[in-house]
This record gives sequence, structure tokens and C-alpha cells, in this order.
Amino acid sequence: MNKIFVIGRLTQEPSRYSTTSGETYCRFTVAVDREYTNERGEKKTDFIDCTTFKKQAENILKYLTKGNLVAVLGRLTTNKYYDERSQKNIYTTNVITENVQFLDSRKKEVSSLTGELPNQNINPGNSKDPFDEMSYNTETQSQFDFNEDDLLW
Repeated sequence: MNKIFVIGRLTQEPSRYSTTSGETYCRFTVAVDREYTNERGEKKTDFIDCTTFKKQAENILKYLTKGNLVAVLGRLTTNKYYDERSQKNIYTTNVITENVQFLDSRKKEVSSLTGELPNQNINPGNSKDPFDEMSYNTETQSQFDFNEDDLLW
């Protein structure tokens, strides 16, 4: 089985491409922090290259920008090509996405006084970006708190 699931932030704006048949696809990179730190207490980050096709690609290009938090489900692929300049084989690793979930649409502003997220209302009559304004309810977030012992392995 070849499945990969990562959660991280986009490192730059997604890039638009087209296949020879005119199908839209996009590429983006997700920065994912590792769970451990090195001997100096520094966290390590992996940079995962992703490719998305068709409607999902259009949505990513329309709604996501650098810094957005996403969850990516897909399959891992590896490729090899010969680089004339370095005279070496180059190996690449990429995730071909099956599903990309937008976990936020922009960096949230945190109040320096209270440490809380601002309360923003969604305007349903607005035809602009549906992810432009988000509503944050800290009370409902606590219902998802769980202990690692709750997970079945």
C-alpha cells in the first residue's frame, strides 16, 4: 500500500502548469516539522513536494497562498533523470495528491494581550473568497482534545 498523509504549511505560492493535453495541475511544497529535536534542541523540518491535478489544482491555485496550513493525502512517487550539467542521475520524491484539505486560509492574527484568536464573522452574502473570513470558536476546539492513549495502534 502506498499512502502518505502530511500536515504542514505551504512554503511558497502554488505554481500552475498544464499538461500537453491542456489539463491544469499545480505543484507546491509543504513544510512539516519533525516530532523530535536534535542534540542542540533544534527542530528539523521536512519539505514535501506535492503535485495536484484537475479541479483540486484549480481550488489550490485560487484559495491557497504561502503559509497556509494544509493536510495532504496521496501516494509517494520517485523519479530519476540525468542532469547534463552535473553529469549525475538526480532522484526526486514527490506526493501525487488524492485529497488536499485546507486547514486555514491565512495566517491567523493572535492578540498579543490575550493570546486569543480574533472573532470574525462569515458574511454569507459575499461572493468573494469563501475562505477569506473565518470564525474561530475556542470552546468547540477543546472537544477534540485527546490523549495519545485514546488512539488504537
